[in-house]
Amino acid sequence: LAVTGAPRFDVYPQAGQSPASIETRAALCVRLGIPCSERLILHVESAAHPYLFPNVHYAFRDTRQNLEILLAAMRQLRGFHLLIRLRDNADPYAALYQDLVARSGLGNVSFLPQLPLEELLPHPDFTVVSYSGVGVEALYYECPVIVVDLTGYHRIIPIVEYGAGVLANCSEDVVGFIRRYDTSPAVRDGLRAGRVRLLQDYVAERDGLASRRVVELLGHLMAHGPAATRAAIARGRWAGTAAAGSADTLAGVRAIG
Repeated sequence: LAVTGAPRFDVYPQAGQSPASIETRAALCVRLGIPCSERLILHVESAAHPYLFPNVHYAFRDTRQNLEILLAAMRQLRGFHLLIRLRDNADPYAALYQDLVARSGLGNVSFLPQLPLEELLPHPDFTVVSYSGVGVEALYYECPVIVVDLTGYHRIIPIVEYGAGVLANCSEDVVGFIRRYDTSPAVRDGLRAGRVRLLQDYVAERDGLASRRVVELLGHLMAHGPAATRAAIARGRWAGTAAAGSADTLAGVRAIG
């Protein structure tokens, strides 16, 4: 058993480091064409995995309900702008999102281009997820996380259970939490403590070196592992893991192969 950590997290601020932004929030707002004076709420579409939603009908129903809660909250939040990042404009959920936003008539909701998450996560005042690992990534930037999910599948990633984020079952929950967060130091302190606990327990080896450890482990397995393991690495079965990390991971693994 080897603990490498997750390469996908290497691009985020590590323990003891200050968050580094690729550009300022003002520059991002100008690039996206939204008012720089508005506070930002980021929502990242959650993929409906087959093992969670064996019935596509229920996947669309639950996705619709979650988004309707968020849009209803935006009607009540003055001075806020909702940024929605779709995973892929070609997937079936993109049309659902776009249709609901168009029907809402809201002027404080925008769709994002396919920007890397590390360019987006430093900027929002709040991040909204349903059952997505992006909630954990937002915690790297000390961004408060709101989980809007009526299915219960958010428990797969225990952000709410750790007290690192809050669960919202209706638009009033979303609005109420934002107002409490803005006015209550106790709420902010509680989330901060939950965030520290979750990252310590849930994200192993949070030092930015997971990609290097993956390369070293694969090199060790190529040199000393069973024949089947060496053959799998040589055939490129490592790609799914390595692709989530840095360019150094891919270069190192290719060198091993």
